[in-house]
Amino acid sequence: PGPDGHPFGKLTLSVSSFVPKPWTPFQWAPFAGAGALAAKLDTIKRGVGGMATVRVLHENPREAALQALLARGDRRVGDFLEGAARLGGDWRRALREWDGDLEFHTTRVRGLDERLPWDHFDVGVKKAGLLREWERAQAEEAAPAVVSG
Repeated sequence: PGPDGHPFGKLTLSVSSFVPKPWTPFQWAPFAGAGALAAKLDTIKRGVGGMATVRVLHENPREAALQALLARGDRRVGDFLEGAARLGGDWRRALREWDGDLEFHTTRVRGLDERLPWDHFDVGVKKAGLLREWERAQAEEAAPAVVSG
């Protein structure tokens, strides 16, 4: 047993939310939504609830939804940002007052032929390559190993 009397010591389980980001193969994927994330976190917490030595760390699902909005939104999200600035950074209130559609920007599947809000930026990442990786991921295929020098 460890110093606290438990046979296996302590375990910290850190859980991250999946938030699709631009210029990645998952830019076409939907965000699950704050409610779905909260339900998944509850399932995890119930699963380890009887284990006194397990601690679960996670981000707030609403903050993950905000991250998804900022990552996936188009120019219409600018109104939300202006509102948050006007309200001294109170993004929760700004989101309540915003007349935009959070679900439209975050949880919908993007069409592969859809023009994405960030397509006009050149960051050196080719969309065709991202599309190939997206299709591999959908087929659950491993990417080829990268061999250097």
